[in-house]
Amino acid sequence: MILAFNALIMLIVMPVLNWIFEEALRSAGMVTLDIQTIRLGPSLVLTGVLLLVLMLVAAWVVAIQLALVTLALRQIQETGAIHLRALAAPLKDAWKRLWKPSSYALLAYLLILLPLLGAGLISVLELGIAIPPFITGELMKTPALALIIRALHLIALYVALRLSLAVAVFVRTSESGWDAMKTSWRLTAGWNWLIVLGGVLLIAVQMFAATVVGAALLLVPTALSDRFTPGASATVAGLTAGAGEVLVVFGAAAATALLVALLLVLTEKFAGTTVPDLATKTPERHRKTGWTLVGLSTVAAVVLGITWVPVMQAMNEHPTTLVTSHRGFVDGGVENTIEALEAAKAVGTDLVEMDVMQTKDGKFIVMHDPNLERLSGQDVNVKDLTQEEPTAMTVHDERGHEGAIPSLEEYVTKAQELDLPLLMEIKMGGLDSDDHVELFVAEMERLGALENNIYHTLDADSAKKLKAMRPGLTVGYIMPVAGEGAPETTADFIVIEEESASTDFQQDVSGTGLGFFVWTVNEMEPQREYLERHIDAMITDHPDWALASRETIGDERGMTGVLLDTLRSFVGK
Repeated sequence: MILAFNALIMLIVMPVLNWIFEEALRSAGMVTLDIQTIRLGPSLVLTGVLLLVLMLVAAWVVAIQLALVTLALRQIQETGAIHLRALAAPLKDAWKRLWKPSSYALLAYLLILLPLLGAGLISVLELGIAIPPFITGELMKTPALALIIRALHLIALYVALRLSLAVAVFVRTSESGWDAMKTSWRLTAGWNWLIVLGGVLLIAVQMFAATVVGAALLLVPTALSDRFTPGASATVAGLTAGAGEVLVVFGAAAATALLVALLLVLTEKFAGTTVPDLATKTPERHRKTGWTLVGLSTVAAVVLGITWVPVMQAMNEHPTTLVTSHRGFVDGGVENTIEALEAAKAVGTDLVEMDVMQTKDGKFIVMHDPNLERLSGQDVNVKDLTQEEPTAMTVHDERGHEGAIPSLEEYVTKAQELDLPLLMEIKMGGLDSDDHVELFVAEMERLGALENNIYHTLDADSAKKLKAMRPGLTVGYIMPVAGEGAPETTADFIVIEEESASTDFQQDVSGTGLGFFVWTVNEMEPQREYLERHIDAMITDHPDWALASRETIGDERGMTGVLLDTLRSFVGK
């Protein structure tokens, strides 16, 4: 039932939601999702209304899906089988109550809180709902904020556990969504919420063990092929990847069913009602249904596997992705300092990404933050200081490094000495005078470095102006949140935040001739995935890891390592 409902969502619901989303973008004058180009005006109201409708429909579908699974499991408890006709009446009742404003809190719990905690299992509509890492990553660099974020996460987890029985209560009673949440809060009082947590952890351990065993078994055919028939390894790995993709879908559905069953049983136990024994016999028609699913899954695995074969062949080619150190190499010095620049050179990075900000006197320093408190301990803004003032300060980081804030001239001169090209971000938040792009270009020309580096910026107007002034320069446009196709821009490449850097979006962007950069990729497994996807450049705080992976991917003999990376990406999604 879970698989069938998700298939229905992908075939019908998601196209409708995509249409609503596209209309919302058009009403705001956009052809792609780009929050930086949104302008206040009457059209923004229509955009907001359409986005609200989209969220309500998505939340309603997720809630109905969860209600259906809960009702079906309860029916299995009572009768040992699922009777679709008997599900119609309670499902219709849940349908009606979900549209009432009193249920909106429950919808928010299902579509926002649970997915943000990484617990959105029930529906494909919940995939990808997360706080972008570039936001949490920056906040976590400040110890006080990091502590607050961890505390908020623990509070959110506690609230989620206390409300975990709300859907079971909602489908078992005639209570509204809000009342069901209050009942769940009451039922999980005392130590009961810890029992819920224990059950959830037990399911997580079981699924993890099943994933490890399943992955090991899936790797065996490719490993044997690598050893005895290397020429067939790409085909074997592709077919195995197709089987792995199907098994991951089944595993997610199984985890969902186990979790919903757990919450249903605990709801009835905490409420003091009798829980019927689970049926031990499987009716003949259920066995036939099982064989039908096996047959369909086999066909799906073969079809998917055939599409994976050329992908596997491409993934095994030596990556050409440029490894770009984010603000230098922060393991060797404070971000954006000369020490971090030298450390990046030492590990062999291809490019160094750095930030340029304008000071009060119209000059430039290398700095990311508009306010210097995080790194220097002084609560002052760059726009209120002359160039001499911040460059006389000492900055520190959580790793124990310290250094000086460099001027643009000092940093660029050192990069020239090191023969290290720069990816220079024209950062907003400083003085940002009307002629700041012109002044920046003039300074780079004075240093004889304008043509030797590449540039990017979050500000669409600055990117457009820089490209208009010097058409021969390579200029990028940074998009923290993106989607629905490539943007209309005069830039040469797009810099995408990791959460938005899907394969489909990469194809859309590359199809228009634009370069595809991804930031900030700080985990080994995603680094390998992006290298195997052959993106144009990867911005990372750990260039040493990425460089090592780039070499090993090219030097790996056979497809086993590539297949393992693919299986990891399936589980991660």
